[in-house]
Amino acid sequence: MTNDKSDVMATMVAFDPAAGRIPDEAGREEVWRIVASAMADASQGRAPRARARALPRVTAVALVGLLLIVGAAFASGLITVGSPAKKVENFQIADARLGSVTLGSASILSLRASDPQGGAPWGLRVFTTTRGAGCIQVGRVVDGQIGVLGSDGAFGDDGQLHPLPVASTEDLACSALDANGQVFDNVSKGDELANGLVGPEAVPSRETPEVHDICAAAASTPAEQSSAQGRICPQSDERDLYYGLLGPQAESVTYLEDGKPVTVPTSGSEGAYLIVQNAPSNWQPNDAYGVGETGPIPVYSPITEIHYTSGAVCHPADASEPACAPNGIPAGYLAAESTPTASQAAAAVSSRLLTGADGHQEALVTFNAPLAISSVRDQYKLQWQKRPGSNAPEESISAGEDNVLAGQELTIRSGPLPSGSTQLHVVLQHASGPALFEGPGTTDVPVGSTSVDVP
Repeated sequence: MTNDKSDVMATMVAFDPAAGRIPDEAGREEVWRIVASAMADASQGRAPRARARALPRVTAVALVGLLLIVGAAFASGLITVGSPAKKVENFQIADARLGSVTLGSASILSLRASDPQGGAPWGLRVFTTTRGAGCIQVGRVVDGQIGVLGSDGAFGDDGQLHPLPVASTEDLACSALDANGQVFDNVSKGDELANGLVGPEAVPSRETPEVHDICAAAASTPAEQSSAQGRICPQSDERDLYYGLLGPQAESVTYLEDGKPVTVPTSGSEGAYLIVQNAPSNWQPNDAYGVGETGPIPVYSPITEIHYTSGAVCHPADASEPACAPNGIPAGYLAAESTPTASQAAAAVSSRLLTGADGHQEALVTFNAPLAISSVRDQYKLQWQKRPGSNAPEESISAGEDNVLAGQELTIRSGPLPSGSTQLHVVLQHASGPALFEGPGTTDVPVGSTSVDVP
C-alpha cells in the first residue's frame, strides 16, 4: 500500500479537511484501511465496505468525496491524547471546604454534545467528595477521556487532547448530594474557549507562560486580557455552555436554538443535559468569562422547559412554579439530613471585647459546638446588625469550612462594632437543598446569643 499512498498524497494534502490532526500509528493504519476499501468500491461502482484493498486510481471527484470520509475520521475519532493539562489542583483536604475526591467516584457520562464547528464532542464528568459534595466537569472528549484541545495557543496548538485531572474543576460546579448520592446542579457559562479551557485560571500568567500561551475571550477582564498579552480569541472560537444534572425524574429539556425550540431527552439516571452554542458577538456577560451562574434549576440559559416523568413541566423563567424549585428543592431531590431543631443546636455563648489593628472594637465569641459537622451542608456562623436598631444589612462571619467535632470549642471574631450595645447571634446554617448556602433551601438554626457594650 506504500506506493499507492505516495501517489495520492499530494491530492489529499490539497483537500484534507482534517489538516493539522495528528493520529497515532494505529489510527493512521485504520484510516488507510478505510481509504483502500472505499476507493476500491468506488472504482467498481459498489457502496463502500470495510475491507482492505490496494488503491487503484480514481477520478478526482471520487477522490474528493473519499477525502471527506477520511477527514471526518481524522477530525472526530483519531485525535490523539497528549500530556495531561496542567491545571490548579483543588479538592486536596478531605475534612475541609468541599473535601477531597472520593476514591473511585469519578465517571465520564455517556452524554455527548457536538461542537458548532465540529471536531471532538463535548462531555461531562461527575465525581463526589468526602464532604458530601457532587461536582460536574465539562470538556472535550477523545477516546473516552475528557480534557482540553491543543488550540487557541494552548499546548502549542498541537491538535491533541490533554486530559483534565479530576480535581481541577471549579468549586462553582459543585452542590450538596441528596440522600441517594445524586448530584443536582446547573451551570451557565458564556464566552468560553472552544478548546475546553474553562474558568479564569485558563488564562496564563506572565510568571507561567510555559503552561499555556492562549488567547483570552472577548468577555474577559482587562487583567485577564493583559495576562494573555492582548491576544483576543476569534469570535468563532468562543462558546456558550449550558449543562447540568436535573435528577432521575427529569425526562427532557426544551431550549432555543437560533430562536427555534429544540427538545432533547435527558441522559441517564442523572438527568444530564449539555448544550453548546456559538457565543454571540453582541452579548457579553456582566462578569469575567468562566464565572458563570449556577442553581438548582437552569438560570440565564436558553432552556425554556424541563419535562418530568410525572408529566409536570417547569419553566425556569418562573422559578416559583411548583414544578420547578420554589424552596430550593428540585423535583426528585431527597434531603440527606433533616434540619436540626433549635433544642438540638442550643449552646451557651460568651463574648469579650478586644481592639483590632485599626483601633476599632471587635468581639471574640466563644462556644462549644452542640452538633458535629462533617459535610458541606452545615456551618456555624456569627451574625449581628451593623447598626443596632436600624435596617442596616446584617453582618456575618463563618466559623470556618472545616469538619467540627461535637463539643469542640469554636471562636469567631466579629468585624468592627459600633458604639453602644450589640447583640451577637451564633447560628447553625443548614442547607436542605443542593444549592448549599448560596440559594433557597437554607435555614439558620439558632445556637445562642450574647451581647457586648462598646464605649
